[in-house]
Amino acid sequence: MDADFLADGLTLDLTILPDGRSVRLVAPATGLTFVGDKLNVSLSGGDRMTLLRPDAPPLTCTRLRSNTAPP
Repeated sequence: MDADFLADGLTLDLTILPDGRSVRLVAPATGLTFVGDKLNVSLSGGDRMTLLRPDAPPLTCTRLRSNTAPP
């Protein structure tokens, strides 16, 4: 998964791998959940992202910077 935050800080483009499908989510204000079509994303601790979908259990991911190799 790849997350790109747009300059406004309220828009998130989330690319779900391996198919590369991108989803755009928008937060109504700073610090609130990003909302998209059948997908919500919340941020916590500065390095965790939780995906919330109605058809799946929550999925929490930890941030890896693009210049950091996966373990």
